[in-house]
Amino acid sequence: PPPPPPPPPPGGAGAKRGVSGSSKDTSHVSKSWEVIKMYQTLQRSSSNTPLLPKRAKGKSGGTSAPGAPGASPAANSPGSASAAAGEGAGDVAAPVDAQRGVMQELAGKSAFMKQVEADRQRMAPMITDLAVQITAFQPLDMVQVEVFVAEVERRLALLCDEGMVLKTFSSFPEKRLEAMREAVARKRELQKLTTTMDPHGHKWQARDSIALELHQVIDRFTEARPKVEWYMREAESIRKSLRAHAVPFDMDLVKGAQHAPLGLAKYGMRMLFTAHSRILQAPAADAAAALPTVKELI
Repeated sequence: PPPPPPPPPPGGAGAKRGVSGSSKDTSHVSKSWEVIKMYQTLQRSSSNTPLLPKRAKGKSGGTSAPGAPGASPAANSPGSASAAAGEGAGDVAAPVDAQRGVMQELAGKSAFMKQVEADRQRMAPMITDLAVQITAFQPLDMVQVEVFVAEVERRLALLCDEGMVLKTFSSFPEKRLEAMREAVARKRELQKLTTTMDPHGHKWQARDSIALELHQVIDRFTEARPKVEWYMREAESIRKSLRAHAVPFDMDLVKGAQHAPLGLAKYGMRMLFTAHSRILQAPAADAAAALPTVKELI
């Protein structure tokens, strides 16, 4: 009979095929999102793994409590119990240390984390100086807060990631900075609300007819009403929360937004009066055609 065929050489075509028989090369590095997922999993598991000692095993392979029948005298001694506890703690701590080592290695190879660490070292004097200035800043009005926050934002924009870089600076007054940012944002929102409902402002675009202009008045009022009512309810709590961080808040901004709908309503009434006057002066046929539109708007 003919001799059997020789076995395939290692690393040949058969070794490159996986379980499914695919000939796709699997020697490439995994995708980055898989590495990120593994890093997050290791981080969660290392933070949640308790360092508990293992119980000593008896002769039968099971666990034997100290003093139990069948347990060896060495197992009943306090020294052996502490030694077993130390050995078990070491056995559990070893995987945790390995996981932390992998996490540190992944973080060390990340270009983003390298940039964060570089910013922490390079920008440390600036961040420390900002922390002192933010803590010592005593504004008298909203204008000073707005100017100060603009300068702080300009400097913090130099960081690759503000949250990650500032995480290691425990003395940085993040809560007070957030309060200043909130005050500036509230001011701009209230000013925008007031401007939106100002028919004589530079952002108001007049329509081609009285009917379209009245529709615009109704739309602006409907859009701004929920926000104005919310500020009327929450204005005092906003002022108190900002005052806790020594940040002033101009309550006249809320009053301006509260009074803006009144001016909008007066403007709408003048439009209706103008429309009514034109109907009275128009021919009977034109007046009869325009009257239903005016009634609908009223």
